[in-house]
Amino acid sequence: MSNIKFKSILIVDKEKEQANKIFFGDKLNIITSTENSVGKSSLSLMLLYAFGAKVEFSDKWNLNNIFTKLELTKGDLTIIVERYKDSFIIFDGNQRYSYSFITHGYSDKLYEILDFSIKIKNKNDDSYSTAVPSIYLLPYYIPQTYQVNEKSIFSDLLMYKKSDIFDSMYFHVGILDKTYVTALIEATKLRKEKQKLSEQINTVEIRITYLQEKLKSIDSNTIVDNENNDIKRDVDTFERYSQKKQEYYELLKEEAKLLNQQKLLEKSKKTNLLLSEKVIESDEIRCPNCNSDITDYINTFLDIGYANDRITKELLELKSSLAEIRKKLEVCKGKLDSLSLEVNRINEERQKTASKEEVVYWNKELSAQKNLSFDLNESLKKIDLKLKEQEKIIKAYLQTKNTSDEKYRSEYKKLLEDLNINIEDLDLTKVKLYQSVSLSGSEIPRLAISKFIAYLRCKNDKSVGLPIMVDFPNLDLTNSNIDDCFKTIFNFVTNEEKDSQSFIFSIECLERLGRIKADISNAKVINFDSFDKNQSGKVLLLSNQKFVEHLDEINDLLDFN
Repeated sequence: MSNIKFKSILIVDKEKEQANKIFFGDKLNIITSTENSVGKSSLSLMLLYAFGAKVEFSDKWNLNNIFTKLELTKGDLTIIVERYKDSFIIFDGNQRYSYSFITHGYSDKLYEILDFSIKIKNKNDDSYSTAVPSIYLLPYYIPQTYQVNEKSIFSDLLMYKKSDIFDSMYFHVGILDKTYVTALIEATKLRKEKQKLSEQINTVEIRITYLQEKLKSIDSNTIVDNENNDIKRDVDTFERYSQKKQEYYELLKEEAKLLNQQKLLEKSKKTNLLLSEKVIESDEIRCPNCNSDITDYINTFLDIGYANDRITKELLELKSSLAEIRKKLEVCKGKLDSLSLEVNRINEERQKTASKEEVVYWNKELSAQKNLSFDLNESLKKIDLKLKEQEKIIKAYLQTKNTSDEKYRSEYKKLLEDLNINIEDLDLTKVKLYQSVSLSGSEIPRLAISKFIAYLRCKNDKSVGLPIMVDFPNLDLTNSNIDDCFKTIFNFVTNEEKDSQSFIFSIECLERLGRIKADISNAKVINFDSFDKNQSGKVLLLSNQKFVEHLDEINDLLDFN
């Protein structure tokens, strides 16, 4: 696999009209300055950001105004990635691809072009998706703070579980690949199918047991002929019982309806009498809603005698109807009770006997359930075979992972010793690829460097090849420790396979490399001291002058749509 390299980066602050375009060498890049806080770490983060990572910048950076253009190479292939906030445009030769969000196709397309892909398990379920760019950059970058916690560098890694992040690290060194992920996904799918089938088989087995017990409980001497007139009579009894029950419920509904009408009429009669008394006594009648005087209105339409007579007549008619309904209910209830007794008797007899038709049906159903059970078990056997095949693939990969863990521990231990860290009290026996032991103080950067280099030494010819980036710390280390760290880093990056690209960001980097007699004749030196400065002489990563120099390219970049 050819290594991916950063050829150049254009950074633009649209609001301040400031910019800079920086070109990189194919091998070692030394980014240095004589002063701190001039933008070296910001440049390292911008490279990660332009590739698609989500990293934390200082407050002086307002990413709402920042546009980036990163030119990548892989062998003879050149790819350009433009970014504004979370929108991306990829140029691959004459092809242009636009994406509104990292996870909405950008990662998939970038990795398709670059010909590598890492799938990672989603945090809330068993599905897998293409990893965000931060996963790809994570093991190739040491931040200035040398924090060992992988989630403290890239904020978008919070979407993943720590164990899944560690597992993804095996992809980088070439231990895991698409075949492994495919096997994992297929195994997960097959386990779900197996569970579903097992539940179906269990349900069918319960049905089979029930039918077998039912048929076993039937005495062959009690089976009656299907054509027996008693069976037909029983069916007729059930039908008459059902009809009579429906008739009874309809009468109950009619009775309830008449009772409700009676209640309303009695209320109307009471109201009518109350209003009549008010009219006779010349009292005011007020509307209950608007409180206006409606005495004349009521007096005009109220015929006291007629209203009382009409309501009384309707009540009498209702009472007559109720009496008739209740008489019908009494008759219907008697017939219903009689039919209910007959139905109960039939049910009791049926518990002791079974028709030939029922026995035939139950035997057919038992045969069908047994056939279904056989088919389901055969399907389960096939799934088990497929699952074993996938588990065999996974097991082989896990064994390879164990081998790489052993190599990692060996390299890690050696580097810790080379950097003068006492390992007597450290338990390295259970440390796996990319994991670290816990130390503090001035040992943290040496620990991080050991972990970083030990991990990358485990790469094979199938590994992912991204630029190695080391942002050296500004911690209070002794000159001896600083020199040891620089020597370890420099020896590693210069001894890496011939196509690899690396970056060292450090204050006084040339002086430090000089102390260890490092040969940097083939290195690309980017000295921030040569960058534009403000009126007070402060070095600027971005400047107005650079904005003008690259204006044509910047205008194309700002036309981001």
